[in-house]
Amino acid sequence: MDKQGGLTPATFQISVSPQGLPPGEYATSLNVVSLDASNSSRSIAIVLRVSLPVLVTNAASLVPGPVAPGSLAIIEGLDSVTARTARIGAFEVPLLERRGTRIPFVVPVQLPPGEHMLVLSNGTVETRAPVPVAPLAPGLFSAAQTGAGAALAETVLMVDGVESASPAFACNESGSECQPRPIVIGDTPPLLRLAATGVRGASDPSVLGVKIADEPVEILSLQPASDTRPGIDLITLRLPASLAGRREVAVVLAAGEAVSNKVLIRIQ
Repeated sequence: MDKQGGLTPATFQISVSPQGLPPGEYATSLNVVSLDASNSSRSIAIVLRVSLPVLVTNAASLVPGPVAPGSLAIIEGLDSVTARTARIGAFEVPLLERRGTRIPFVVPVQLPPGEHMLVLSNGTVETRAPVPVAPLAPGLFSAAQTGAGAALAETVLMVDGVESASPAFACNESGSECQPRPIVIGDTPPLLRLAATGVRGASDPSVLGVKIADEPVEILSLQPASDTRPGIDLITLRLPASLAGRREVAVVLAAGEAVSNKVLIRIQ
């Protein structure tokens, strides 16, 4: 502002500490006063937007940390539903259908191990989140999508050469609460097929290990799920007769030093 009533361009720098503020928008104004100007004072509207930290997690375990190329990952804490594009380095990352506060995406298969940065944009504002990448980062899906509780799994029996599969869990109508369904190990133990992620880069199932009730279990196959379930791998196991009667037990998937979250099955 000058004495003749004109405007002189100026830049103001304002520092704000959002510590302790819950997520949301906070509006105020800055009054600029000049004692010598005839057009004093001027009010500048200020809006502070506070959001949760943005994290990238394993989509199965929901634990922050390394994700693997080709795996399904989750963006947590992004409060803007208008995020249109995402990229990690030179790779564009298609965002999948939002699930509440979670935005899933498949980690680019070409991404090398190391520290990377996910950049999300709505066209005007960019949000960044670190993405550590490891060759293998195992996670097991739970039926309720919480990273714990009943396993997202099915039992498989071969009847006259035809595969017959049944869910190894049962959920309430909303799917928010799930319990393991009893698995009967009879004369012909069924196979168990688990939904996992973060292990597609395994050169052979032998580099992986599964334990049920702390007992090593043979892995028969590792294969991608259907195209409608991107980033998800299916691990088929042979349930040993020694597990009969163990009731509710934990299942863990390991790839070297990397160990997954625990999910539950119930064996009669």
